[in-house]
Amino acid sequence: NGDDSQSRWNSEGVPIRLVGRIDNSGTTDIFTRHLAAVCNGLGFTNKYLTAAEALPYDRTSTGQPIMSTFRTDTAYTNAGSNSTRPVAGTAQTISGVFWNKNTDTLQTATFGAEAPGKFIVADGSDGVEEAVRVEGATLVTSTIDNSIQLNGKLGYISSDWVAGATGRILHSAQLPEGNSGTVYKMPRPADASKAVGSLLPPQTIATSGAYNVTDARPGSGDNGFTTLNRANPRDWLFALYPTSGATLADPAKGYPITGVSSLLTYTCFSTQAKQLAMGQAIGVMLGKVTKKADATSLSPNTFKGTGATSLGIDTQLNLTIVPAAWQTAITETFLKKSTQSSGGGTLGDRNLWIQSYAPAKAADFDGTNLGSNKEVLANPACTAGKGA
Repeated sequence: NGDDSQSRWNSEGVPIRLVGRIDNSGTTDIFTRHLAAVCNGLGFTNKYLTAAEALPYDRTSTGQPIMSTFRTDTAYTNAGSNSTRPVAGTAQTISGVFWNKNTDTLQTATFGAEAPGKFIVADGSDGVEEAVRVEGATLVTSTIDNSIQLNGKLGYISSDWVAGATGRILHSAQLPEGNSGTVYKMPRPADASKAVGSLLPPQTIATSGAYNVTDARPGSGDNGFTTLNRANPRDWLFALYPTSGATLADPAKGYPITGVSSLLTYTCFSTQAKQLAMGQAIGVMLGKVTKKADATSLSPNTFKGTGATSLGIDTQLNLTIVPAAWQTAITETFLKKSTQSSGGGTLGDRNLWIQSYAPAKAADFDGTNLGSNKEVLANPACTAGKGA
């Protein structure tokens, strides 16, 4: 556009419009978790007080924008039971303008108006992607000729909507790594892996990921455990987000806004088919399963791929599997009766592993056979016929 020349950008700056989510979102949680961790001590008031699936929003004042007209379960409302949904702070960061992805238009809520520094909201990652990508005019006018300036929209979005994922064109910005101030990283799978890899799984003191009960890092406090413990489900996440020191919300290495997907599952399964499906699904994702049920070869690169010409499922979505230490800890804890020992006991004897009802001719989840003569090996913590 001839109106947006370099000289004009130099004198007035590029008008930026923020775009966020109207729906409760794990992506918003990752975004607000990072800002809550890094925005203190920068010479201004941190509007992001905690991690939440909704942006900071003030429900107590009158005249705030009410977005429930566009989505009834949004947190940005003072009406009904929705008013209890957690938000990331009490500052008013929502402008009251909604991007309708079905009509490609901006709509204004009750008490809503576009305002600098406040978020336009859209429904879903696809809505944010479209709102950022589609060109539009901002309400900011030029001080030079009083004309409307075109905008540069800035939003946060899950990695599968960013260029690099198959078929995506939306581009992303570099962010500084840790507190370096000099090293900048792109949100690529390799740099996300470095962020996770700067932290160790529970009950691990070495980068190998091997089981070690001398790990003294504080745990979540659930179920009576005071330090990180592999038997405590929430400690697997707490290891990534401790209350002090390095955290995935502000990692020492890699891309600083990185999140993980957690799988909540059972140890005991009522049927062979259910157990086999779950165990092998996890094993394939980690690249640990090398055999199919009929003992024929299965590519360990189904998810991670082998390079630029052979893209795995994760690569096509701009995702990556967890680093080696986490792969080892997950495999040894949940996918086999591990012989790793520490503190006078073995990890397998803790009975955290998924009970095995694999077919007699199939390989173990990590490539070795279970039991003598490939016989069934059942987790003694599971009652026969009981479970998910």
